[in-house]
Amino acid sequence: MIQVALCDDNKKFLEELRDLILQWNQQEKSQPVMSIRLYSDSEYFLSSLREKPVDLVFLDIEMPKRSGMEVAKELSSRSPHSLIIFLTSHSEFMEEGYQVRAFRYLNKMTVKEKLSGVLSAACQEIRKLDARCLSVQRYSDLIRIPFQELVYVRHVLRYSEITLASGEKIKDHRSLKELLAQLEGGEFIQTDRGAFVNLDYVRQIKANRVILSTGESLAISRQKLPIVRDTISRTWGRTL
Repeated sequence: MIQVALCDDNKKFLEELRDLILQWNQQEKSQPVMSIRLYSDSEYFLSSLREKPVDLVFLDIEMPKRSGMEVAKELSSRSPHSLIIFLTSHSEFMEEGYQVRAFRYLNKMTVKEKLSGVLSAACQEIRKLDARCLSVQRYSDLIRIPFQELVYVRHVLRYSEITLASGEKIKDHRSLKELLAQLEGGEFIQTDRGAFVNLDYVRQIKANRVILSTGESLAISRQKLPIVRDTISRTWGRTL
């Protein structure tokens, strides 16, 4: 399921856009189902991100309080994998939009004509991102965690604890083996039977511990130590 947010201070336009997207989603049976949330307040939208992450955002550039461009800049830093589609009636905003890597621009006057192509392109891009994301259930939402945001995973009691670069920890009931299988293609290695780490965050091996860029460290078992050293040596291109 794709999580979609529509953010515009015009409530009537929000409802019309939602209906058009739902109509397209029902017609395009091959596309993922979309779950849509409406926001008429940009501050409330940003405050909801932690509990309700989004894959695709339709964002009005001209909004009160904080402009859509300001919201996009914060969204890009907090949720870099979210695709942003700017809603605008003015082409002069397009150049500034490149700074926040806007995926598309959609003119409000031609939404009905252009929406289908924009949605198809967005779904295709999200499929590409999914290949480099781990899907995790958080509360009632299914979220996607880009591999680069995942620091390490540990087995804690009866669940796996996923630690993100933001410091957030997410519980998952899958085993470490199952999670590693989902992370194929990423740079992850087990440090012992109960943990694996993203090599992108490794800064040093000290005795029998791996030191991370976050300031944390994980124990390396005696059995895994030669494998971890060899893998990191090959990754860094030098002998440890």
